[in-house]
Amino acid sequence: MRLLHAKTFEFKDIIDPHTDTKYAILSHTWTSKEVVYNDLVYSLPSAQQRPEFAKVRFTAQQALEDGFEYIWVDSCCIDKSSSAELSESINSMYLLYKNAQICYIYLEDIFEPPPTGWTDDGDNDEPWTRSFVSSRWFTRGWTLQELIAPRKGVFYTKDWQRIGAKRELCLTLATHTRISSPTLLGEGFGRTLVAERMSWAANRITTRVEDIAYCLLGIFDINMPLLYGEGERAFLRLQHEIIKKTNDRSIFLWKATEESHTSFRSLFAQSPAEFAFFFNHNLYARSGRFEITQEGLEIDLALQPTSKEERASYDEVFGIVVYEGRTLYSVVLRHLGGTFFARVDASDIFQMDNLSQYLLEDAPPPKTFPVIIPHTLDEFIYESQYDSRLWGFYLAYHPVELQILKVKTNCIWDEEKKTVELKVREKDGDGPVETEIQLVLCEVSNPDQTYEIDLASKMYRPGGFQMLGTLGAEEGQNYAVHVKKQFFGDKLMNFVHVEYIVGDGLWNRPGAWTISSERKLTAGSRFRIRRITREESNVIQEYASQQRQEDNNESDIESVEETTESIGQTHTTTIKESTDVAKQRPLALPEKITEVVDKIVSAPSEETTEVVDRTVSRLSNDMTEVKEQILPSLREENTEDVPKETSSLTEEKASGCVKEETSPPYAKQTPSQAQDSITSNTGNAATLSSVDQAAPSSSKNPLTLRPKSWKTRLQALWTTSKGEKRNPRRLAGMLNRKRA
Repeated sequence: MRLLHAKTFEFKDIIDPHTDTKYAILSHTWTSKEVVYNDLVYSLPSAQQRPEFAKVRFTAQQALEDGFEYIWVDSCCIDKSSSAELSESINSMYLLYKNAQICYIYLEDIFEPPPTGWTDDGDNDEPWTRSFVSSRWFTRGWTLQELIAPRKGVFYTKDWQRIGAKRELCLTLATHTRISSPTLLGEGFGRTLVAERMSWAANRITTRVEDIAYCLLGIFDINMPLLYGEGERAFLRLQHEIIKKTNDRSIFLWKATEESHTSFRSLFAQSPAEFAFFFNHNLYARSGRFEITQEGLEIDLALQPTSKEERASYDEVFGIVVYEGRTLYSVVLRHLGGTFFARVDASDIFQMDNLSQYLLEDAPPPKTFPVIIPHTLDEFIYESQYDSRLWGFYLAYHPVELQILKVKTNCIWDEEKKTVELKVREKDGDGPVETEIQLVLCEVSNPDQTYEIDLASKMYRPGGFQMLGTLGAEEGQNYAVHVKKQFFGDKLMNFVHVEYIVGDGLWNRPGAWTISSERKLTAGSRFRIRRITREESNVIQEYASQQRQEDNNESDIESVEETTESIGQTHTTTIKESTDVAKQRPLALPEKITEVVDKIVSAPSEETTEVVDRTVSRLSNDMTEVKEQILPSLREENTEDVPKETSSLTEEKASGCVKEETSPPYAKQTPSQAQDSITSNTGNAATLSSVDQAAPSSSKNPLTLRPKSWKTRLQALWTTSKGEKRNPRRLAGMLNRKRA
């Protein structure tokens, strides 16, 4: 703390602000030119000659007359070149004015004192009264604490004529500032609500945006660092600090200054101006739990559906912020997902009088829920279907080789921001006016090559993406446009992305396709990338099929595709063989099984049997010769475990004494018994090997001692003796060793 001597104009540093040093203080509004700290330190004589010094000189003279040796003037007692000193002074300024013996309030735009006979009754509407309360001093943010904090304050005109003390003007001041007389006279804030104190600053302004928050630090007894440049976030930080000290829910009772059906807000106000409406100073609002967490404001609220249609989904609800007897103060909340909500229709606070028309007679009592109001809305992404609170479209990204040729729309197109604002019906945002939005893109190098995107249809037929033609000679790449609904600031918009479909051989490996903002996927490059979904894969395959027909590609290729999902990824295995090639060089089924197993080893175990079963089934239908080739290798005969009847049959068959049609013992069993019998003989690779050596095969009938169905036999191969699914990688090794 630095005081100025009233006679010598020399500074005196006061370490302890609670010292017995008595001083007078000046409250005034700043002009473009002021005498500052460096002027008095380095050039006092020249500073005293300046007209701006008149305020300092009079303050010193009046202080000496009132018996005070020191004065404090904010313009010249703070070294603003030091950010640390500036921050300390602002955080302690309320105490500086409160500890002063007297405050001289200088109104440079009031030219005469009140006329004779003027009375302070609070209802006085004389011209002088209107002129007095319209002074610029009453419109500035910093002067609010300078009005409340001093125990004694005296008003002066431009030429330093005395107007009167605060006590003499108290009723007039209370009427026009909405500050109660006890508070003006130094009683303190007591049970004054947060919203009420905010309303005092509702019509006040500051030069810097951040100062509208910093000038209220003393009003709420808050200390926090000053961060000039943070803009409106300073007021948000102030509110966060306030709720750390009080559970006064009136801080959430504000109204947006502009009515908007499409704005999504938090429960915190953007400025004190949004508390201008607040009038219920006797409201009891200190109740319940709420706190700031990493996710946002976590608060317990009673929720009530706004209509019968919303009751089941709770998409929009009344959040009852304050109970006051039979009076409810509520805001409208929009469900974002989970326990997350955002405030909508923020220009209204609903009380019981107008809430009753929304509540149904048979509505159950409101329940209390833990609700989270997120800090930001950037992470919430939805399908692009129409929403009554949708603001419009935003062209978020398109490749550099494309440019916007034109936009055909009956809505509002902003070329600079690349946004289309929907025209909404006047009443309650019932829906958009019939909308036409055609976005036409063209190639920069070839303007005749255009691509049209019907954005309006994306609101009513969401999902997937739209493919735009090929990139000429650039094989394996296409444009793709996809639309998702997400937030742009406080507006819910459809984000339009035009990107690439990139892959290594577009038609050969559909599983490798990715949607990327980069044309080339190079090592170490940073790009937006994601794996395509199953639905998108189907779209691409359909598109690829059309391309193959148009290009007269080979028509004899048959595909068998099996897809398994493993921990968020899509693994696609495509097996393609020409039937002509297969006839010339049959592929043994164990090799095919091994190939399938190798490619699906990372599939979930519960899906493995089904996948292989379907794969082999399709192969068997189309590759009969392959089936006939491999079935002998699938039999499994363990002479040690085979029943005596079976062994004798085998010996007889080997010697030619048994007819070909003789059925094995497995054929007399039920399918489940056959399964159990076979499973018991499929323990390990050694068993498979011993069976091959012990049991000779017949070229005429290779199915000796096998189940009725080779499919059942294959399923048994996947099951251990304990009935568990066999490890696919182990099975692949067994088959490889068997084939070798």
